Amino acid sequence: MAAALLCIAPAGAVAESPLADPDAVVESTATPTDRPATAGETPGTGETTTVEPTDDPSTGEPTDGTDTGETTTVAPPPVVSPQVLRKDPGANSAASQPPALKQAEADRACTPQRPPVNRMLAIQGLIAADEGSSWTRVALFIAACFAAIALGAFALRRTAGRRRDAPAAQRGLLEVASTVVAIAGTLFAIANQLIAAPPPPQAAMTVRDVLPRITHGEYAHRIGAHPTDIRDKLDRLEVGNVVLLEVQLTGYQGKGLVLQHASYSLDRNVSGTLLRRTTRRPALVVADEDTQTSFVAIWVGYPKSKRFEAQFRLIENGQIRQMASTGPMKGSSYRYACSRDVRAV
Repeated sequence: MAAALLCIAPAGAVAESPLADPDAVVESTATPTDRPATAGETPGTGETTTVEPTDDPSTGEPTDGTDTGETTTVAPPPVVSPQVLRKDPGANSAASQPPALKQAEADRACTPQRPPVNRMLAIQGLIAADEGSSWTRVALFIAACFAAIALGAFALRRTAGRRRDAPAAQRGLLEVASTVVAIAGTLFAIANQLIAAPPPPQAAMTVRDVLPRITHGEYAHRIGAHPTDIRDKLDRLEVGNVVLLEVQLTGYQGKGLVLQHASYSLDRNVSGTLLRRTTRRPALVVADEDTQTSFVAIWVGYPKSKRFEAQFRLIENGQIRQMASTGPMKGSSYRYACSRDVRAV
């Protein structure tokens, strides 16, 4: 019977049904409670107030029923750099921290799970030579040959003069000519060495080795640094990598060259970021010779980055002459060594 009544119900009855009219307001028959009023509800009555949308006569666009007469412009969100997104973008070296933070980190690093520290067996060195020009070497070779011939002729003449019945031996043409050629060759070599132009400047840098987990105090002791260069006891316990850098120089005698290095983070979103307070200028000895090969030991402390690299630059008068890099290196959460570990090493 109910199905038959639904089939014969007039069309107007369906339109008046609150289920078919989405704009209809359904009044609640429940007893009002003391619950907080929600959006669109009159406090204390439990009744819902419906705000009918109207059209703005000036723009013809629907509004929410409130007209303040002001136009609000929503500014786009500011662009946040990757460095700001990270709480600590790569962080500087451990030595740049305040003393209290350094002490706290050193205490946390002294755990049974700490990795061992190493000793630095290799030290830096310098090999220099004065090549000279090719003509200098040729002249010296010719002078040496004719000097030997002259000495041989002189020895023969003295041997012949020792006989009692033999007349005094006279200098022969061979002895005289050989002596003249030897003296001339020697003078030419000296003059060519003095007035010869120096070789064109050339520089090359190569990272030969990386020694991990070397304390700063061990490094300073091996290179002969003064103890007062690292005054803080905790700074001497700081751990880092020692990079053995080979520097080859040709034609740079008497010129001022500066070796500079810094650490860069390789973590995600901040790859290539210069880590603050990691730029250093280690000493580089430039010999007064045509060519030289230097092995420079450089200590690089661990940053808080998980992956980083050290980059090296050879600078002359503010211009870069050569560059080198260690490639990716792993950081360490243990940036200090225990005092007993240092004594054991």
